[in-house]
Amino acid sequence: MALNSHSEKGNMSKIGIIGYNYDQSKQALKEIVENDESACRSMSSWGAVMFDKTRYFIIEDSRGLRGFRFDQLVIVDDNRWNVYDKRNDLILDAILSLAGSCVPNEFLVLEYEY
Repeated sequence: MALNSHSEKGNMSKIGIIGYNYDQSKQALKEIVENDESACRSMSSWGAVMFDKTRYFIIEDSRGLRGFRFDQLVIVDDNRWNVYDKRNDLILDAILSLAGSCVPNEFLVLEYEY
């Protein structure tokens, strides 16, 4: 199941992924894409594009936020949840990039644990 399909405006959804580190973000992206009902059109080291036009982006640092507006944010970590300690400033900046999202507030920021 997709985290979010098309927004109400009919635009493609852009979903940012922040993990404790790049490897964790990349693994989470792979699992999310594999579990998505729509097929993956293309995947790279920075993200994925689905056939339903949903785009997933790994946000590694604040440079990854320049000019981007996201519809959803996925915070990724293992059961220790140290991501908030290590990446708090980046997470707060990414949350600001959610301005104007059509996604309901309760689904704007999701936590993904594995």
